[in-house]
Amino acid sequence: MRHALRLAIITLFCTLPAFAQSALSNASISGSFTGFSAGSGGWQPAVLASASYQVTQRVTGAYWEISVPSLSRNYNLGVGTYTLPLSSLLGKSISSKLMFDASAIPVGFSAGAGEVVQLGITHAAGIAGASFGIPVSESTTLNVLEIYGVFGGGHESGVFSNISSSSFTMATGLTVHLAPLGAQFRHRFVSKKKATVKLGHCEQC
Repeated sequence: MRHALRLAIITLFCTLPAFAQSALSNASISGSFTGFSAGSGGWQPAVLASASYQVTQRVTGAYWEISVPSLSRNYNLGVGTYTLPLSSLLGKSISSKLMFDASAIPVGFSAGAGEVVQLGITHAAGIAGASFGIPVSESTTLNVLEIYGVFGGGHESGVFSNISSSSFTMATGLTVHLAPLGAQFRHRFVSKKKATVKLGHCEQC
């Protein structure tokens, strides 16, 4: 799964000159620093990286990778996210009393499944949780807080032997939306032809 994602990313950037505006219109990439709860082992540093594509206005499909180096554990997950503006959750009466625009703050509810690899042993895995962020520019969203329950992991063999093993992860990071960058890539890669004039006639006018 990891190799397939990397191949897809390489292919995407190789085709940027032709598809800069269309292919990137709904795509985004995200990176977050994570605290991973390892039970009696306490909280461990981890990294959450993802590549997402917006299917509808509120539904996003994504590939997530969670790496916990201290545990030699790596999660590879397919995740679906349903996103609502904060104002939809709070209601008009509460939103109108806030000192900021609640409609500009996205709140996402995510769930997915995949695999976890630890010390060469592969298990089934799952994830579910919620997050909210604050847009800081046209192309960037600050992921203020992400909280997820993660299922699967451990040292026993068997695909589903440790699916009941649960952990929690809390993260913060950045999401980069590629659509605003598409026009810039197109501008850089697509050559501009200069009009020439011959015998008083402009060939491209």
